[in-house]
Amino acid sequence: MTNYLNFGDFKSLLIGILGGLLVLGIQRYWSNRSIKSLKRRIEENEAYKARLDNLARSDRALLITGFQAVFGILAFICCITAIQFSLLFGQNVLLNTLVYVLLWSLPILLCIGMFKTFQDIHDHPQSLERIEKKLTDLKNKLLGQK
Repeated sequence: MTNYLNFGDFKSLLIGILGGLLVLGIQRYWSNRSIKSLKRRIEENEAYKARLDNLARSDRALLITGFQAVFGILAFICCITAIQFSLLFGQNVLLNTLVYVLLWSLPILLCIGMFKTFQDIHDHPQSLERIEKKLTDLKNKLLGQK
């Protein structure tokens, strides 16, 4: 018995990925339309705006957040390394590779998120205006649905 993948395996993988993307697209559409989702997004944007304003005004809060991000990313990398060692002796090479890629994408996404937050702090007045505009649009959308 060989461990080679054939065209049918790649076809199944492609169908699974496309199906997942379709489900995510439908879920995103419905979540954007629901009132509960709009209220949640308004609360998230208001909390982000308050946090951003606090970080822009306080050096201490900025340093604490920066160090929390650095140590959080280091903790993720350590966890990923431990998981990789546990999967090292697995039989399914394709699954292990997929798990490695997904696990290593987490610290990358965290770094991108922190970069965006620090960029918003750097562009403090303009970023607050942009968030305020987004909040206004969400509130108008919420009022239009009721």
